Amino acid sequence: MIELRTLGALEAISADGTPLRSVLAQPRRMALLSYLALASPRGFHRRDTLFALFWPEHDTEHARHALRQSLYFLRQALGATAIIARGDEELAVAPDQLRCDAVEFERAIDEGRLETGLALYRGDLLPGFHISEAPDFEGWLEQERARLRGRAREAWWALADARERDADSAGAAGAGHRAAALAPTDEAAICRLVLLLDRLGDRTGAVRAYEAFARQLEQEYELLPSEQTRSLVAAIRARTTSATARPQPERTAPRWSEESVAPPERSRPTGRPQLMVGLLVGCALIAGSWFALRGPAVSGAGGGAGELPRSIAVLPFLNIGGDSAGDYFSDGVTEEILHALTQLPDLRVAARTSAFRFKGKAVDVRDVGRQLGVEAVLEGSIQRKGEAVRITVQLIDTRTGYHLWSGKFDRAIADLFVVEDEISRTIADTLKVSLSLAARPVSGTGDATAHDLYFRGLSLLAQRGASLPQSIANFERALASDSTFAPAWAALAAANELLPAFYLSTYAEALPKAERAARRALALDSTLGPAYAVLANVHRDRLEWADAERSYHRALALAPNDPETVEQYGQFLFWSGQHERAVRWLERARRLDPLAPIPPATCGTALLFVHQYDSAATMHRLASKLGPSLPLPYMWLMWTELNAKRYDSAQQAARRGAQAAGVDPAVYDALIRGVADPARRPAALTLLESIPDTAPWNLNAAYRMNWLILLGDTAAALRAVEALKTHATLFSVLNLWNPALDPIREHPRFRSTLEQLGLPFRGTEP
Repeated sequence: MIELRTLGALEAISADGTPLRSVLAQPRRMALLSYLALASPRGFHRRDTLFALFWPEHDTEHARHALRQSLYFLRQALGATAIIARGDEELAVAPDQLRCDAVEFERAIDEGRLETGLALYRGDLLPGFHISEAPDFEGWLEQERARLRGRAREAWWALADARERDADSAGAAGAGHRAAALAPTDEAAICRLVLLLDRLGDRTGAVRAYEAFARQLEQEYELLPSEQTRSLVAAIRARTTSATARPQPERTAPRWSEESVAPPERSRPTGRPQLMVGLLVGCALIAGSWFALRGPAVSGAGGGAGELPRSIAVLPFLNIGGDSAGDYFSDGVTEEILHALTQLPDLRVAARTSAFRFKGKAVDVRDVGRQLGVEAVLEGSIQRKGEAVRITVQLIDTRTGYHLWSGKFDRAIADLFVVEDEISRTIADTLKVSLSLAARPVSGTGDATAHDLYFRGLSLLAQRGASLPQSIANFERALASDSTFAPAWAALAAANELLPAFYLSTYAEALPKAERAARRALALDSTLGPAYAVLANVHRDRLEWADAERSYHRALALAPNDPETVEQYGQFLFWSGQHERAVRWLERARRLDPLAPIPPATCGTALLFVHQYDSAATMHRLASKLGPSLPLPYMWLMWTELNAKRYDSAQQAARRGAQAAGVDPAVYDALIRGVADPARRPAALTLLESIPDTAPWNLNAAYRMNWLILLGDTAAALRAVEALKTHATLFSVLNLWNPALDPIREHPRFRSTLEQLGLPFRGTEP
């Protein structure tokens, strides 16, 4: 049997013990073999999945050829039946011909054979392995490395517990040290080790383990362990007669000089900071009994609030000492902290759109909590002086009005990412939320010019519409100053992808630019959820459903509570024909962004597609109330009322929508009258024929088949549907789900069109 060794080394060995060097010589082939052996669910994998993972730069035909060529070489090296096929589209490694150490490791752990499994875990999965041209594979590999490392860590802890129960102190201590070594900067792990050693009577060892951790944290990240951890170790020292207590020096923040705006010098690692978003700094989950004696680590959180908050809104930070032209900077800091918090799976974060409704307003935080449905609010202020910045923040419980935490940070502008990370970590620690995504680096920039231009671009991107080209110009200038600034690449990708929706570019021109920028961002930082979301949108816009789903799932895994990603995924579901699931996800998006008009508008559209006309109309009216200047909610209310045969209401909605869009409502009036009155249909059909294919707002070619069927021209509607086989766009696909087309939905020509477009797509939950 062939041995594939992937843990701590990279080896392929034949049944007779000969190294298969030809397999190792080509990284992409080795990656393909490893993926087929390891990827979950174990077994067969679709070829189209492999195309996107390993040859994203190729079209389908060239990717298929590259896969075929790789399979040929692998079978030559491993044996003709080492990789098997099921039908034309699925591949797997033959389990009776290839043994993979990572698979055997997990099998042993699952069966409770801890020592056997841990003997197989000799290090990280595929250490040092890298394919820069395949960012989705890189993302999978990084996630799989972390997952297997986590399994090994928990197995060592389980072994430590077993040894402690067996009164094997040396074995328990050794297993605990091995577990903590797999997460060297995880404060929860060091707390667990310290408590284990303390229980075993090795208090000197506990203190030494803590001191080694504290030195590493200081050297690598310029951070101190949390106050709770220091208190825990101080108590152990106090009980240790054989060791001299050595108090930990308190680190002081740089002083803000009112006479000079230049921040004081301080030592810091060279290069761009790679700090952990949400480093686990609270060990109360591990040492619950210890902290139960001391009470919670936050002050002023009484007053009957009960449990700590599990939802938060980040209100726009106040720009102090500057005019409103500088608001882009304070808004940018707010947005980056908000995005960091969306990566915490146990914390629901209100969306930027809703939170920024309170900008410049004097509000009671309890009112904010009620309107946004959150239990905590983060508010703050920013003051810039030259190249220095002071950030003051406070975290407030909206149920009681009590302060949970406050802080002041004086930094150089070049260190903004550091302080944003510190604020996010402290919030997570204060609220005691799960930080399972702790090992994620922050890919910032130390270039103050690039950061400033990036913030300017973010402010314009949030405005959408005519501001998009200017936002793109700012992102491009930021990248000219620092081409390794991954979030700027992701933002540039997002702005380009949005252009066609506002008739500012064509899909053919905008999507390649968006894709290139997103892939560049991921090549620099494969943990950027927004870049995966943009890549998903690009695939969706191209009707590449499987690729889109894969990228959405990756984006949601990285930032599970990002409101925009949740809403975009919900839209993907109704575009691809998964309407019941779309309603659920868009309802979730609406809860995350309760004051924004787009979530209820899209939710209403999904409800329309499942024939819930009254609920759909309610959602569209809510959307029009939240965004009275937006045409979209009125236009989809028009379609809802047309399908419900409430023609007067449809006409009113169309007029409001036309007014918001700045177009003549007379065309809509004539078409709706034709739908309502058969005698007027010939004139309405003649009018429809005269409308250009490129007309905006529900009159162009994408919507024509709906008007045709409502006006009684079934033959023309079927021709319009069939034309989508060669000229489909995202919005024409959307209109295939309009209930207006129900009379022809079972027609063979209609079903043939859906089949050619891969619809309805049957996806899976993230």
